[in-house]
Amino acid sequence: MNLTTMKVGKRLGLGFALVLILLIAVTSLGISRMALIQDRLEDIVNVANVKSRLIIDMRAIVYDRQVSLRNLTLLTDIDDMSKDLKRIDEQTKSYNEKETKLAEMLKDDATSSPEERTLLAKLKEKEKAAAPLPNLARDLGVANDPESATIGLIKKIRPVQDDWFKTLDEFVDLEDKKNAAVAEGAKSAFSNARNVLLMLGGLALVLGIIAAVFITRSLLKQLGGEPDYAADIASQIAAGDLSGVIDTEKGDSESLIAEMKTMR
Repeated sequence: MNLTTMKVGKRLGLGFALVLILLIAVTSLGISRMALIQDRLEDIVNVANVKSRLIIDMRAIVYDRQVSLRNLTLLTDIDDMSKDLKRIDEQTKSYNEKETKLAEMLKDDATSSPEERTLLAKLKEKEKAAAPLPNLARDLGVANDPESATIGLIKKIRPVQDDWFKTLDEFVDLEDKKNAAVAEGAKSAFSNARNVLLMLGGLALVLGIIAAVFITRSLLKQLGGEPDYAADIASQIAAGDLSGVIDTEKGDSESLIAEMKTMR
């Protein structure tokens, strides 16, 4: 395809089409990259942060439970113990609700890791091991033997609770690392998108300038000068004035103005 012999309309259309194609490419890439970043941000806000919040809340419940268990070992009256026993029941219910929600999120989340599922199973084991502790603490308190109650608290109750805490801390650390990785991924996606868009934008600018210069030069070469100058010459000849000097580029014998000079 010889661009120099192409009709003016086609040349202009080709130049604009090139710029429009590059503009569409930049826009499409920008939208796709923004969608990727949006997905990363939604994962942080709606998944990662929610999981972290659930685990932190579960840890707080286990801590409150430990306080209630300590109270039971110190009390000797069943009526006084009833408040802490009721509180432990409420804590257990709240913990189970949060644990169930966490399990559902891990099941539905395609990005959930084997480490998360392993820790969840480990939490269930710790929860099962801690289930008898309220009754144990109550029995230690009812026995009205402070020394035995203290030993039971230190030797039997606290180690189980500490293991539970440790597993929850591991879960919190894991989620923090995952959140940091997701955030870094979003940052990297933004950086890559910015660089690619700048590159395509620069390419579109360069190609647009090249197309504009080529089309302008090819048109001026065909005309032999500015359109206004060609129009003035045509008006002079049409009016019968053949005395004017027509300037042409050196070696130009094929342009419109050169042909008009020959005609004159």
